[in-house]
Amino acid sequence: GYSHHSLVVAFPSYLAVIEAPYTQAQSRTLVKLLSSQFPGKPVRYLAVTHPHFDHMGGVRSVAAAGATILVARQHEAAMRALLTARHTNPADDLDRNRSSGGKTGNLQAYDNKTVIAEGRQSIELHVVLGSPHADPIVMAYVPSAHLLFQSDLFSPGTGEGATPAAAQLLRAVRVLGLDVRTNAGGHG
Repeated sequence: GYSHHSLVVAFPSYLAVIEAPYTQAQSRTLVKLLSSQFPGKPVRYLAVTHPHFDHMGGVRSVAAAGATILVARQHEAAMRALLTARHTNPADDLDRNRSSGGKTGNLQAYDNKTVIAEGRQSIELHVVLGSPHADPIVMAYVPSAHLLFQSDLFSPGTGEGATPAAAQLLRAVRVLGLDVRTNAGGHG
């Protein structure tokens, strides 16, 4: 079956999410659950790995919670179009907030690499060129956990063999010099 996963990283005063859930309703539910589990820690950042529908579908709900949406510079136009579009029949959370002066988040594009950090916690977002799945594609690395989160390059636990995307993932990890001990996939 199809599954889609997000990575949530807790910082001292906020949360960062890598990959919005598949739909607006799922993203709204995720934000509510995180608010309950981490009182006083808003979702400050949402990073998107690539602009395919199953990775962008829930972005508007997370933006409506006030999160800054982080995207690779090459994905900025597609994400800006999604975030600025009207959604009025019925209005979604972002459109309602925009109309009432509520939270709308913002968009931040970056080149090559950006780091989210507070205290001793950090996440590195790496833009990887040449992916056969989406070019570029973004991988998130949490140094303190030696954890790599990536989507659509390799799906752990599925029995999938060495595809060109998986080979590209391995090359990227080696070139970036990441000490990966856990590979968490956005699918699988």
